[in-house]
Amino acid sequence: MIKNLLNKYINNVISRIIKKQTRIQQEQFAFQAISGLFNEPHFIPFTRWSISPSTIQHILNDIEINKRNCIVEFGAGASTLYIAKLLKTKGSNASFFSIESDETWARTIENDIKKMQLDNFVSIIYVPITNVSKSISHGQQTHWYDTQVLDSIFVNIHAIDLILVDGPHGKSTPFARYSAIPYLQTKLSTSYSIYLDDSERDEEKEIVTEWKKSLNCNTSIGHRYALLSNDIDLITMPYRLKVW
Repeated sequence: MIKNLLNKYINNVISRIIKKQTRIQQEQFAFQAISGLFNEPHFIPFTRWSISPSTIQHILNDIEINKRNCIVEFGAGASTLYIAKLLKTKGSNASFFSIESDETWARTIENDIKKMQLDNFVSIIYVPITNVSKSISHGQQTHWYDTQVLDSIFVNIHAIDLILVDGPHGKSTPFARYSAIPYLQTKLSTSYSIYLDDSERDEEKEIVTEWKKSLNCNTSIGHRYALLSNDIDLITMPYRLKVW
């Protein structure tokens, strides 16, 4: 009896170690894949706050395979550089707007974009955080990006086909990222993908549930992110290493 329990425990530990190692290898594989976009010696910082390489790889697959034409990102960072580089590499005419609430960070990313000669392929836009309207908030949420500033940006935009929500940061207010879809829902294209980073957190799980009900769409859960779409096609999913 004790021997069986001990063997079961050991097998569980080994299984967890193998899965963790496979996840590390998966991220290394994804990082190598997306880094192929940059032949020049550029340093792109990845921190514990950064979106994962495998998430970026999925987004780049989606942009290329589904020929996305209007991309909106909340929260500038490594993903901004990779998306802009893909658009340049492919000679794309897609519009790409990156919304950032930290003015210093927005200028940092903007400088990087200029150094990499990507400024024709993305607009970095500083938008401060302010009180949010009840009509686009959820639960105890009190703040989001200033919609008056956003209104001036998106006034003539009506066919957004890819949204990446990686901001504001989660501790700024409860359900900090909820408002993105209520605000942009009427501007979505007939075919779209919406990526929400940090989807393993409780508030983000609830946000996914609320967005799904509002959009009446499909959902797919990846590692640390969720994908919502009215036309999920598995051919955009990154290659997955097998757990043996």
